[in-house]
Amino acid sequence: MGSERMRSTFAALFCFALLTFPAAAVRAQPSGPAEDPSARTHDGFYLRLSLGGGALRAKFQGGDTAPEAEADGGAAMLDVLLGGTPAPGLVVGGGYQFEMAQDADYELGTSTGSSGTLARGVIGPFVEWFPDRHGGFSVGLLAGYSLLQLRTPTIRIFGTEFGGDIRSLGVGGNLWVGYAHWLANQWSLGLAARAGLSTTKNTEDSSQSGSV
Repeated sequence: MGSERMRSTFAALFCFALLTFPAAAVRAQPSGPAEDPSARTHDGFYLRLSLGGGALRAKFQGGDTAPEAEADGGAAMLDVLLGGTPAPGLVVGGGYQFEMAQDADYELGTSTGSSGTLARGVIGPFVEWFPDRHGGFSVGLLAGYSLLQLRTPTIRIFGTEFGGDIRSLGVGGNLWVGYAHWLANQWSLGLAARAGLSTTKNTEDSSQSGSV
């Protein structure tokens, strides 16, 4: 079975609500009304949780035994980032970012439909920079392993079944820009825009792979 690398591009912009908890490292506080030096400062422990929505699109190049496929749709998004600040305003850590499009439109060979499910996840290290460690503007990047999954109703082409559940593994990354407003000394709420790219290869059939 020939191995034909399957490539596709993903460049979708996401706007979503962003909930951040840039909590400072726990420090012993002196008695009295002394001001907390870590208040409203991006230093120490950092946790960010994000929920939102956007668009997800993938294109699959078929192999020797698999047809080409495309899928796209509105997607729900989830981010979980955990890290610390080795330098003022610089956050380094690990995270997971996920998107899923239910009822996605798809084309699989000559078959079309609107009941597909397209999902993409990226897990790996990230870095986020706050130019002003007391401010809300930031730029971030996460890169690592990526999983792409497409589920469609099974179809039969020339006696061979295609579709069902296609899973591909590879590499991917996301880039985001955002702004969060301080609501309290150790947590903030804001908005961000994110774009991502993944390229993957099907692990079950060497003649088919997929990416977003």
